[in-house]
Formats: sequence, structure tokens, C-alpha cells
Amino acid sequence: MHQLHGSISWSDVVSPARELALNGFSTSPYLAHLASANWEKVSLNPELKALLTSPSEPGSPIKAGEIFKNVKLAETLTTIMAEGTNALYKGAIGAALVADLAEGGGIITTDDLASYEVKLDDERSDELATLALRTKAAQACTFVQDALTP
Repeated sequence: MHQLHGSISWSDVVSPARELALNGFSTSPYLAHLASANWEKVSLNPELKALLTSPSEPGSPIKAGEIFKNVKLAETLTTIMAEGTNALYKGAIGAALVADLAEGGGIITTDDLASYEVKLDDERSDELATLALRTKAAQACTFVQDALTP
């Protein structure tokens, strides 16, 4: 999609997210609440627990106002900035994703990622309350509509 319609460099698209992941941002009260309320489940996944652990109180959930960083995400985005989407679809990031999914019972393979092709639909427009949502991907409209419909 970026190759067809992007007007700024891929690096410029990804860079702000990379900087937030690397340098962090203030944890919102909502994220702190979710981490705390679900701490028992979070603690079952060592990587997620490490991500959501308070920097000031190791072993406890992150608190509102503490700096939330995701260095692994920053590293991933750095690779994507350098290698483009091939890092995911045909490279080490994709291989690591497939391995991680397999540990959880997933069935996606590296061949699935390597053979993935974006299919562009005709533009679709949906009305959501007072909003008009226009996209090239009908699936995105359906997902958003389902998410917003009570």
C-alpha cells in the first residue's frame, strides 16, 4: 500500500513509532489499570510481564505516569526501517513471529508469510454513527464496524 500511495519515505513513516518504543512514554491510567487488573495472567508470559513491570518496583505492575518502553519493538521497527516489509514477510522477523505463534499452537508458516500478497478491493464507504469511513480494504471497514457496533 505504501509503495502505491505513500508520499513520504518508509523510514519517515516508521520512525515516530520507533522513537516512542525506544524512549518510552508516560503510562496512562488505563494501561496501568489493565496491567494491574490482569497481573496474574500477565505473569504467565515472561516477556509480557517484563514489558509491563514497574521500573520502580520490580515484580509489580507498571503504574500510571511511569515511563513505558518497548525496546524489542524499537529493534523490530529499526529492522523494518532498513529492510522494508521483506523483514517481516521473508526475513528474520517473520521467522521469529512464526516460531512464537507455533509455541502457542499457531499454524502460520514462513511459506505463508513469504507468499502473502496484498489484494486491493474497490473503495468502500461505511457510515458509523456520524462518521464516514472510506477505505480500500473492505475487511478493515467490517472490522471497525463490528468493533464499534453495540
